[in-house]
Amino acid sequence: MLALLLCIVTVLSFPITAFAASLPQLETPNYKVSFYHFDCCNMTDENGTRYGYGYEMMQDISNYLQCTFSYVGYDKSAAECVDMLRNGELDIYTAAKNDR
Repeated sequence: MLALLLCIVTVLSFPITAFAASLPQLETPNYKVSFYHFDCCNMTDENGTRYGYGYEMMQDISNYLQCTFSYVGYDKSAAECVDMLRNGELDIYTAAKNDR
């Protein structure tokens, strides 16, 4: 009897399975994030791939917030990124480093 009940529940659950591909895609906000060179935190390899614990943390946060981040300022210093934040060119300043 239990096996029959499990078969019925299994068969009835197939039509109500939701697929992510069928859901409408919503626009997600895109935030400009400071990404200046900071050892172990913000780094880029010779192929241009970003890595480091600061980068990975921001990527994890973007998954929870359902947003995207554009990383800017790798050619800048931390102080220049602070100025970019004050001027409205950045939305988020990632690391607490100021080399002024």
